Amino acid sequence: MRRNGNIYGRDDRGDLGNVTDWTLQLKNVGQDSWTRWFEETEEQSVRNSTPWWAVIRKVRGKHARASVFAMPLWKAKELMVYLRDLERYVQYLTAEIKSLKTQTREQ
Repeated sequence: MRRNGNIYGRDDRGDLGNVTDWTLQLKNVGQDSWTRWFEETEEQSVRNSTPWWAVIRKVRGKHARASVFAMPLWKAKELMVYLRDLERYVQYLTAEIKSLKTQTREQ
């Protein structure tokens, strides 16, 4: 990962680059504005052409590892459904590969 900084100017695309399929916005401020942060990050995701986005909020007085990774529930549900479907597809492909190996051995 790398910090984007202000390389896109008004066409901001999130704070972290080189995270495939994700737009990530970093926050380390005194007062939370989750609704505004989610709206801005979603807009940045559209400009960035990424399907997934989240806000990473640093917890005051804690190491960056303790930060909160957040997205609204509707987006988290999309991600969970996507991951479930992806897992089912991997299981299907695994079974297909096993079947092809069995057929090859029988020939």
